[in-house]
Amino acid sequence: MGVEDRRGVSPVIATIIIVAIAIVMSLAVAYWMLGLGGAFTRYEKLEFVSAYVTVEKNGTDGNS
Repeated sequence: MGVEDRRGVSPVIATIIIVAIAIVMSLAVAYWMLGLGGAFTRYEKLEFVSAYVTVEKNGTDGNS
């Protein structure tokens, strides 16, 4: 089996495979970056369930 008997992948098929891999990788990176950006720009929703007020009168500020 010499060198001339070997068959390789067609250049067209190889190009299609490389382009497909590049597209899939770019989509994966874009999806990751959008998720990462969303994690940093997301805000938390704060909800006050209950609150109470405590008034202290000690007579030192002149308002008692």
